[in-house]
Amino acid sequence: MFRLRFAIVLRVFAGLILTAPPLFAQETTPWTTVGSAGTVDEASLPLVLLGSPVPGAVGMRIVPGFISGVNIRYNVVAVPGLINVFGIAMTVRYRDHGSGESVRAQLKQYNLFTGITTTLLEFDSNMFVQADTFQVQSVGTGACVPPFLTLNFVENSYFIDVFLTRNLLPVPPNNDPPVIFFSPPVAESASPGPALAMIQLARGICIL
Repeated sequence: MFRLRFAIVLRVFAGLILTAPPLFAQETTPWTTVGSAGTVDEASLPLVLLGSPVPGAVGMRIVPGFISGVNIRYNVVAVPGLINVFGIAMTVRYRDHGSGESVRAQLKQYNLFTGITTTLLEFDSNMFVQADTFQVQSVGTGACVPPFLTLNFVENSYFIDVFLTRNLLPVPPNNDPPVIFFSPPVAESASPGPALAMIQLARGICIL
């Protein structure tokens, strides 16, 4: 009888081990989003192209003769891969042809008690070589030497501000703040424009 009970317990325990998700996989699960899942700023509605140029991505209509821009925001929720980790890495799949185009993504923190918004990490496509096809690039904070960037979802909320822009005409330098002009939409065939397909946030990588 004892052997029978022991065998049953052993089988149940083995079954739990085999069916349980790996602990390492749970701890490293990143936060991800597709480009078309964000909230579009009201001023950007005439220019935004959801699901373009590929399903799940977001692009923009180009208005010749103007500095055109699209602003989309993405809410970042707590996932195991962002909790109690040292350093944050942001990986972006995007398209930037050059010729005045840019894709920028800013990870921001909004504090519950102070109401202060802080930019923690920024991705700028101008830091990399432009291409006619989608590419994947990453930026991150230090994960080897303190102080480390950590996310505190108890006292803060987090979001990513994305800006797709293209300057179609040379603009003389000046000290005034940049102005983005928005115009009624034109045909998509007017220009391909910059686009965002996906963003991923994960723990930082320490490379010595």
